[in-house]
Amino acid sequence: MTYTLAGPGSRFLALLLDSILRTLATLVILLPIVLVVGLTGFTQWFQGLAPWLVVVPIVGLVLIWGVYFLLFETLWNGQTPGKRMLGLRVLRDQGLPVDFRAVVLRNVMRLVDALPWLYAVGGICSLLNDENKRLGDMVAGTIVTAERAGELQPLVALVASPLGPRALEPEDLALLDLHQLQEEDWYAIETYLKRRPELDPGTAGRLSWQIAGPLLQRLGLTPERVSNRFDAFLEELAEEYQRREVL
Repeated sequence: MTYTLAGPGSRFLALLLDSILRTLATLVILLPIVLVVGLTGFTQWFQGLAPWLVVVPIVGLVLIWGVYFLLFETLWNGQTPGKRMLGLRVLRDQGLPVDFRAVVLRNVMRLVDALPWLYAVGGICSLLNDENKRLGDMVAGTIVTAERAGELQPLVALVASPLGPRALEPEDLALLDLHQLQEEDWYAIETYLKRRPELDPGTAGRLSWQIAGPLLQRLGLTPERVSNRFDAFLEELAEEYQRREVL
C-alpha cells in the first residue's frame, strides 16, 4: 500500500491546533468557576456546591489534558481534531489501521517526546529519521500519514460535524474521476471481490483496507467519506465502473 508521510511541519501544526482546542476547552470549564469564586469567595462557593459539581470540572480537565490524544486516536481511527483538520492520520508501520496498544504506547512516550520543552526530543527524532517518526512512533511502530496534504478544514465545519465529512452518497459515485485508477487497480478490486467469500472477516477487512486506501487518496477521498466501509466501497466502485462501461 502507498501513502504519503506527514512532515514535521504539518505534524507540529496539528499539535498546535490540538493544544489550542484543549486550552479553549479548559477555559470553558474554568472561567465560570473563576467568575463565581471572584464574586462569592472560595469558601462560600465550595461549601454551597454539591460534591459532584466539584468532581465534574476535575474529570473534565483530566480528560482534556490526560487522555485527549488517547481518546481521539482510538475513537477516530488514528486522528485527533488537529490531525483531522490537516488531513493527517496515525497508521501502523504495515499501513494498517492503528490499534489500541499502539495508541497507548505512542501517547505514553509523548511525555518523553515533550522534553525538555516544546517537544524538543520528538522534533529532533523526527528530523533524524526518514519516516519523520518521533520517539513515540518508534516505540509503538506507527507512522503519521498525510491524506490531504496541506488542506486545512474550517474549524466551524469540524464542530458542526464531529463525526467528520459527509459520507459518500450513491450520486457522488457518478462524479468520481475513475480515470485516476489504473488497470491493475480494477484487477485488484475484481480479484478481491471474487475471493471475498473464501476469506474470514479479519482477512477480508485488512485486504479491503489495503486496496481501498490508495484508491481513496487518488480519488481525493478520505476514509470518513466511505464511513470506513472499505469492503462496501470497493463493491460500489466496481458497480459504478461496470455501469459506465455499459453506458
